[in-house]
Amino acid sequence: PAQAGGQPLLLGLVGVLVLARAVAWGVYRRRLASRAAPRALAALEAWGRWLPYTGAALPLALLVLVASGALGTAPAAPWLVVAGLAALAPGVAFKVALVTRAGFNQGFALTHLPVRGVRR
Repeated sequence: PAQAGGQPLLLGLVGVLVLARAVAWGVYRRRLASRAAPRALAALEAWGRWLPYTGAALPLALLVLVASGALGTAPAAPWLVVAGLAALAPGVAFKVALVTRAGFNQGFALTHLPVRGVRR
């Protein structure tokens, strides 16, 4: 925020990255629907509903408000911090959910168990 000259370019770049992450999330959910275990899908579904809104729409709206000057003479730094946290929080929440709620061990399949002292 202190470098006003590069701010529009940086805000545009951050906006493009936020949109790219939203598209990647949509592709990931569509591909996961046919491959994941039902319990894993149910665990991720709760996170998947609000992630696009808080992880993409809110940061983009704040970035547009700051870039357009719609906030008036108010300092942009606090709004950009809120936008950054709004973009960061869903990613962290998803990673926590993926590890703690949606990660299920399918078990191990050993087709041939070795036995010591026995020749083939």
